[in-house]
Amino acid sequence: MINQSFSPERFSLSPQNSWALLICQCLNLSLLINELSVWMLAIISLCLSGRALTLIKPTLKLHRVIILLLACAGCLAIVVTGQQLGVLLSMLHLLCFAYSLKGLELNSRKDFYQIVLLGIFILASVLVFSQSLFISFIIFCLFILNITVLLAYFCPTQNIKNPLIKSTKTVIQSIPLAIVLFIVFPRLSPFWQVPSAKSAQIGLSESVTPGDIANLARSSELAFRVKFTSDIPKYNQLYWRAMVMDEFDGRTWQQSKNSALKNKDNSTNITGEMTKLVGPQTRYQVIAEPSYQKWLFSLAVVDPKSLEANQISILPLPNYTIKSSKAISQTTSYQVTSYTATMRNYSLSDNQRLTNLHIPRGNNPRLQAQGERLNLAYPDEVQRAQAILDIIREQDFYYTLTPPLLSGHELDQFFYQTKKGFCVHYASVFTFMMRASGVPARLVAGYLGGEYNKQSGHLSIYQYDAHAWAEIWVENKGWLRVDPTAAVNPERIERGLSQELQQDGLFNNDLLNLHRYKHLAWVNTLRLQLDSLDYQWARLVLGYSSKVQYDLLTRWFGHFQAWKIAAIIGGALALMMLIMWLVNIKKSKNKPLVKWLTQYQQILAILKTKGLEKPVTMPANQFSDLVIQRFPSLTVTFIAYSQCFEALMYQALTDEKKKQRLSEMKQYQKQIKAQLKNFK
Repeated sequence: MINQSFSPERFSLSPQNSWALLICQCLNLSLLINELSVWMLAIISLCLSGRALTLIKPTLKLHRVIILLLACAGCLAIVVTGQQLGVLLSMLHLLCFAYSLKGLELNSRKDFYQIVLLGIFILASVLVFSQSLFISFIIFCLFILNITVLLAYFCPTQNIKNPLIKSTKTVIQSIPLAIVLFIVFPRLSPFWQVPSAKSAQIGLSESVTPGDIANLARSSELAFRVKFTSDIPKYNQLYWRAMVMDEFDGRTWQQSKNSALKNKDNSTNITGEMTKLVGPQTRYQVIAEPSYQKWLFSLAVVDPKSLEANQISILPLPNYTIKSSKAISQTTSYQVTSYTATMRNYSLSDNQRLTNLHIPRGNNPRLQAQGERLNLAYPDEVQRAQAILDIIREQDFYYTLTPPLLSGHELDQFFYQTKKGFCVHYASVFTFMMRASGVPARLVAGYLGGEYNKQSGHLSIYQYDAHAWAEIWVENKGWLRVDPTAAVNPERIERGLSQELQQDGLFNNDLLNLHRYKHLAWVNTLRLQLDSLDYQWARLVLGYSSKVQYDLLTRWFGHFQAWKIAAIIGGALALMMLIMWLVNIKKSKNKPLVKWLTQYQQILAILKTKGLEKPVTMPANQFSDLVIQRFPSLTVTFIAYSQCFEALMYQALTDEKKKQRLSEMKQYQKQIKAQLKNFK
C-alpha cells in the first residue's frame, strides 16, 4: 500500500513533524541573532509566528497578500541597507529571510526539501562567524535534528524518537570519512571577505581614550591563547604589545602614520637603529581569535625571521609591533620568537623625537606646568619618571573600572580632582607629563598577563586583560617600559584584576558567565577543563592550515601527489562502506523477527506438520485460499488472521493500531491452533 502523503498530487506533514520543523527553524536561526539586524529579526519573527498560528489553528490560512507584503518588505529592507551591511551580511540576511518565509508556503514536497536544505546552509553559514568547539558542537547537534526532520517525513506514523536515533547513527557513521577528508583534502581559502561583514571590530581599537579599555575590561571574551615552548615568563613580564600610539590630540591617543610603516628591506633591523638581537630567546605559539583587525600580539622585540615560516603574512613594524597583511577574520595561529633583553631604538631620529614630544598647545595646562617644574627639579629622565610615580603612589589615587566621566581638560581633571581611573588614565597622564618635561614618551596598548591552564599548559588572555602602559626614551638606553598602574594597583601587574575589581564592575550583565564564579572551586575547575578542550580544538582543528597539512602528508606519504590523495580518499570510502556492509549483515542475521512474523511462522510450522506447506514466493492472501480449501472450518478465522498479518507487515499503522492488530492476531492464532488439533 502506498502512503498517499508522498504522492505528488497531495502533500501534508503530520502535526508532530510540522512542529519539529518549526522548532528546527527557530534553533537554526537563533545561532545568527548577533549577525542579523533588528529589522530582519522582526520580519523573521513575524514569519515564524505566522507559521505557528497556522499550526495552532489548522483552519487558519494566511492570505497570499500578507505573504507577498512580507516578501516585499524583507527584500526592500535588504536592498536599502545592502551598502551598509556589505555583501556577505546582505546575502546572509537574504538566506535567513527566505528560510523563514518559505515556511508560510509549504504546499509541496519540493517546498519541504527546500526548507531542509536552507536549514543546512544556515548552519554552515554560522561557521563563517564562529568556529569554537562549543558552537561546532551545537551545529553538529542541530545538523542531526535537521536530518531527523527529513527522515520523520518518511515515517509519519512513527514517534520522533525513531528518526532521531537513525539520523544520529547515520551522522556518526560518516565521521570517519569526514576525518579522512579533513586530513587529506586540499585546504582552500574562503571565497568571501568576512571583515566587510563586521560593522564593529572586536578588542582594542586603533584609537584610545581614557574610558575605552575600562569598558573593554568588562568583557570575558577570549582575545588569544599562547603556548610557550620554553619556560613561561613571570606574570609581570607578559606585556603583549598590540599598538604603539604616539599622537595625542588632547583627548585621544592614536598611532602616527610613520610609526606604522613597514621597513622597506624587512631585515632584522626592523626597529630603526638598535643593537643586535641578544639575550635569551622566548619562543611561543599564538592562537588569535577573530578581531577583524590586523593587529597581532607579541612580547618585547620580535625576531623577524621567526615570522617567515608562518602560514599568514606577518609584517614587523618599526615600533616593535607586528600586524597581519589581512584582517584576522577567523581563528589564526602563528609562531613568534622574542628577545626580552634587546634594547629598543638605541638612537632616535629628529622626526621621531618631535612626534613623541608633541603636546597640543593650551591643553591640560596644569599638567604642562607641573611637567616643566619636574624638568627643572630632576635633570635625570629616570628620576623624573620616578617622581611622577611617587606622586601617584603617595596621593589618594584609586584604581577602578567605573571612573567618573571627564570633560574639558580631562587629564587635568583626573589628576587633580577625581583621582579615580583605569590603566589608560594613568598611562595617559604619565606620558603627557613626561612629554611636558621634555622626555620623548608614547602610549602602548595591548594586554597584560594571562590565565595559566595546567591541563594543557597554555595561557588564555581575555579582553578583561586589556592594558595600557607607557614607554619613555632615555639616551643610551632606548625605549624603557614604565607602567604607572603599578604605582596605584601593584596587584594588577603581579596577578591580574583583583576580586574586588571583578565585583566592582566585571561581568555585571552576564549572570551565566562562568568567570563570575571563579571563586567556586568546582565551577572554576569545569571552566578550565572546557577551556583546555577548546584550546586543543583550536590548535588541532582550526589551526590545521595548508602548510601543516602539507608537512603532515609529506611526512606520512612522501612526495605530495594528487593521485595519492585520491587513492587515500577512495580507499577510506571503500573501507567504510565495507565495514558498514559487514555490520549490517551481522545485524540482519542476529536481528530477531518482529512479533507478528514470528507468530505467523509458528502457524506455518503447524500447517506443515498437517501436510500443507506454504511456497516461499506465495503471498499470504493466496496461501489463505489454500488453507480454506484444505481446512474449510478455518475459513473465517484464517482470513481474519491473514488480514491482520498483512496489515502489520505492509500498512503504515500507528502504534495504537499495531497493538490492536497484534492483539487480534494473537486471539485468532489461539483459535486456529485449537481447531487444528482436531485434524490429523
